[in-house]
Amino acid sequence: MAIEVVDSDITLEGLLSIEDFDTDTKGRIQKSEILLLPFNVFGDKSERAFYPETSDFLKFAKTELDDYKIDICENKGKEKTEILQSADVWLPIFLISIDPLKDVILPIIVSLISNYLFYKSKKETKDDERSVNIQIIIHDKKRDISKNLKYDGPVSGLDKLNAIDVNKIFEGK
Repeated sequence: MAIEVVDSDITLEGLLSIEDFDTDTKGRIQKSEILLLPFNVFGDKSERAFYPETSDFLKFAKTELDDYKIDICENKGKEKTEILQSADVWLPIFLISIDPLKDVILPIIVSLISNYLFYKSKKETKDDERSVNIQIIIHDKKRDISKNLKYDGPVSGLDKLNAIDVNKIFEGK
């Protein structure tokens, strides 16, 4: 089980500068409090793709978090899903824009992920010891910097993410 916090170059401004995003997509990027990102957004690959769990997670999140604006970062109808041959759970990459001194969205996201995985394990009756892979990009609105919080480990270790103090990961920046 590993939790890693590293600098990230993914920002709202960077997403808004992607030329092939249409006006509707850019509007959703600006309005969303929680944005589900494809992988390879800034990679060498010209195609963006989502992990297989993205669609199901988005539906679940919209029903559970009706107080938050959550959306997907892609042109409507252009979403591609990468098929992974693994028993691991690959959740979408999250981008949350916060004011570190006020927002408490990280614990809400962790709780949502835990609830989703519990719901999914009950629904599928698969091994609940599967590994889960999560990336949460936390964008500090005031300083316009981002950190990438990565977790790779068993579902039972997700509670360790709740111990992370968002204010401390941005200290010294």
